[in-house]
Amino acid sequence: MLHNQNYPVFLASIGNDTVFTSSFANQASNEFKRKIRWKLQFILEILQYGYDVLYVDSDVILLKNPLPLLKSYYGYDLIAQEDQKTICTGFFFVPSTEKAIKIIQYAKGLVYEKGYRDQVAVNTAMKELNGSLLFLSGTQFPSGLEFFTKYQYYWDRKGYGLVG
Repeated sequence: MLHNQNYPVFLASIGNDTVFTSSFANQASNEFKRKIRWKLQFILEILQYGYDVLYVDSDVILLKNPLPLLKSYYGYDLIAQEDQKTICTGFFFVPSTEKAIKIIQYAKGLVYEKGYRDQVAVNTAMKELNGSLLFLSGTQFPSGLEFFTKYQYYWDRKGYGLVG
């Protein structure tokens, strides 16, 4: 679908590890850490091919295409959703620039060599390499915590028979 709308699509294989790719992983598990390593590796590879990257976790809800807005911002190494005053690595945009690639390489190294979680690694890399960051408006791009504090889906509300 994206390819048909002229968006570059990157399909990568990590081999025959179907359990790894199709199973839920608790954030404290080694399996989750393994998935996070792949996440930064894929982002890095796409950047190195010369493509900008919009990374979106599967639990993020998009009500409209964010790319026109994200691509309208210039001069930033990373554009991200804010998560309690830090970069949220569940929704972020990285332009394919030399500096941004260095930041993601550095973050990947922190994950592989020091066992950092991706969010800590990206925040650390941005700080240590003096990356230029734009936090997106919390009104347009609320974090999960903000979204579920301010809004609810109709099926979450009392009286619909789904929640006690």
